[in-house]
Amino acid sequence: MFITRTILFFSVLVATLTPHGSKGATDWVCSQLHEAAFLDEPDEVREALAHGIDINCKDVLGQTALVTAVNGASIDSFEVLINAGARVNVRTEFGQSLLQHTQKKFRAVDQHRGLEQYRDLFQIMIARLQLAGANP
Repeated sequence: MFITRTILFFSVLVATLTPHGSKGATDWVCSQLHEAAFLDEPDEVREALAHGIDINCKDVLGQTALVTAVNGASIDSFEVLINAGARVNVRTEFGQSLLQHTQKKFRAVDQHRGLEQYRDLFQIMIARLQLAGANP
């Protein structure tokens, strides 16, 4: 999980530092939504959405911010995105449904002592995805 989180952090960092055309300093870009989603900054997620960022915009890996929130175990940002209508039937860069991906993360942390907090977060995310109509 550490390796996955580290890789995703650097992906978000690269996307954030990549120039985005001639946008001004106050303009919001998709990478900022992903960064906020990964770092579990729900107020920043709300602000990005309020500035018109597409809730389902994709990062450099082709993933939506909801996938990024799952990868960061970012429950508050995840909830904001779900409540704002993010698509739950999306695929990861490996072709898994978001529900399958979240279940895989749950199984990975469920086997290790000391990761109960993450297990609980992924369990909540699985239930919310199912409630929102996510397909396996």
